[in-house]
Amino acid sequence: MSVQDRNNKVRSLKLCFNCLGHHLIKNCVNLNKKCKFCNANHNSLLCNASVPRQISIENNRNFLCPQSSPGVIHDRSVTNSPLEPYIPTTACLYNEVGERSVLLSTAKVKVQSAAGVWVSMIAILDSGSQQSLCSFQATNVLGLKKQDFCATIAEAIGIKEESSCDPDDQAMQHFKSSIRFNSGSYEVGFPWKRDKQELNDNFSVAENRAKSLAKRFIRDPTLFKQYFET
Repeated sequence: MSVQDRNNKVRSLKLCFNCLGHHLIKNCVNLNKKCKFCNANHNSLLCNASVPRQISIENNRNFLCPQSSPGVIHDRSVTNSPLEPYIPTTACLYNEVGERSVLLSTAKVKVQSAAGVWVSMIAILDSGSQQSLCSFQATNVLGLKKQDFCATIAEAIGIKEESSCDPDDQAMQHFKSSIRFNSGSYEVGFPWKRDKQELNDNFSVAENRAKSLAKRFIRDPTLFKQYFET
């Protein structure tokens, strides 16, 4: 039964619009009881505000407002009561996305170990990965050689892991390995870098610039004179 039908039924039975008792509303002793929707002196079941506005969604009449946020649809086809003024209505579509799990494809493969034995293993395939990783257990089974090195694997998300190759740690290790006690005094070697970086040879570049400058002097004697005086 709609709200309008309820009001008509209460009016036809001459019941109280507030407590639905067999008396008029002016004689009701529960006038302090208000509607929970509009706070007026009538029962909440008889309130028009308790019924959401009917919105009929038609594909040919819906349009997206360019100034609205995504997920908001403005509908022009709003059914209004003759006693109520037209009020623009916005229908907000909310889609709750739950927790997603990422599934990677797997494959059974045969890998040849260092001893030449073929071992059956399970490989996890990730087409977006930029590195190939092997578990510690698989490394032991295949008999592969392991080598320690420093690598940063979390800088893509803004997290920088502390490197074990810190210059202070290297200096301390050099201090412990090179300290000597000689003639009543301690001696420590200079912390020279082991890997020397060779500078690029720029002889050919300098030679070409000198030849180019000589050609300019031949074409412009005035420039050569100014260069010589300087």
